[in-house]
Amino acid sequence: WALKKFITLAQGDFVTCLLDAVGPELSKSADQLYRHDLTGKLEAALRTSNAQYEDTDILNRVGVRLLPASGGEEGWEVFVLDYHVHAPVSAVVHRKALETYARIFQLLFRVKRVEWALGTSWKEHMMVGQLPRRGGGGREDESRMACILQRCNLTRREMVHFVANLSSFMWFEVLEASWTQLEADIGAASDLDAVIAAHDAYLLRVTQTSFLSPDKAPFLTALQDVLSSILGFCALHADLCREVLRAKELDRASEKAVG
Repeated sequence: WALKKFITLAQGDFVTCLLDAVGPELSKSADQLYRHDLTGKLEAALRTSNAQYEDTDILNRVGVRLLPASGGEEGWEVFVLDYHVHAPVSAVVHRKALETYARIFQLLFRVKRVEWALGTSWKEHMMVGQLPRRGGGGREDESRMACILQRCNLTRREMVHFVANLSSFMWFEVLEASWTQLEADIGAASDLDAVIAAHDAYLLRVTQTSFLSPDKAPFLTALQDVLSSILGFCALHADLCREVLRAKELDRASEKAVG
């Protein structure tokens, strides 16, 4: 259950708190990250979300792991949540299973990151939209910018729709359905070997239906490309909004100077 909540990110408000906490750090180069800094931010996310009501022993098992970086990666690409298990649970959640959980986490966390980036982009759009209009000769430029921002908003809506459908598929069609089957299989298990087999089958179902199996590699590549494009859009939109804000600041400074 703890693996479901924290590694497959079923604890919704915790995920939001985690992204808010680690987002700025993970935008840095992977070689600039420090595990103890990220662990502190993880602990803050646990304390400020409903996860705080979980048993202390469970919370103490949730940790941060940084995957080896080959050079040039952002922190997002090497960050993984880990869950420390001991015997007898480690017989079921063995090393290979933990490696599979890490792969699942990376994909799910990327989807959540894209959701978070789109939400941030919408907030930026709303902030710019509330700025006072120019007067005089600046109206034409402002109208062009308003048109561009409106097109960005329409594009973002399409992206939000896509990611919402993807999230629904991942968390309900893949994870929840697989978890329900796992509970049934464990309930019918008569010994430890059967429990291990049930858990291994659960992870296999998840990887096969979430594009993580080798035969689904082309689909995963295409999906990652789409998610990267959305993140690229959000970055460009943020730059655009910063330029609008900078222009507004210059206008205000100019008006004060004239006044």
